[in-house]
Amino acid sequence: MMDHLTIRQKLYAVFGALLVIFACVCLYSGYTLYAINNNAMRIATQHVKSVLALSQTTRALAVYRKAEYAMAGATTLSAQIYASQQMRGLAQ
Repeated sequence: MMDHLTIRQKLYAVFGALLVIFACVCLYSGYTLYAINNNAMRIATQHVKSVLALSQTTRALAVYRKAEYAMAGATTLSAQIYASQQMRGLAQ
């Protein structure tokens, strides 16, 4: 089949094949980069969520410690009741 083609047609066939191969490699590398970026964004999002949850936990623990100290250091019954209500509110 290739014997009946002219040199120009053979060159067009070779360059066409190279162009198709180049396009396939570009599409594959684009998809691979998209997948890598997508996974990196998923990992970064999970990390940010865990950092935010940890900061909320740390803040809640600090508030709980303050309420516990207020309850232990309360001199009147009303101050103890208020501190215990604050601690119950943290548990919800």
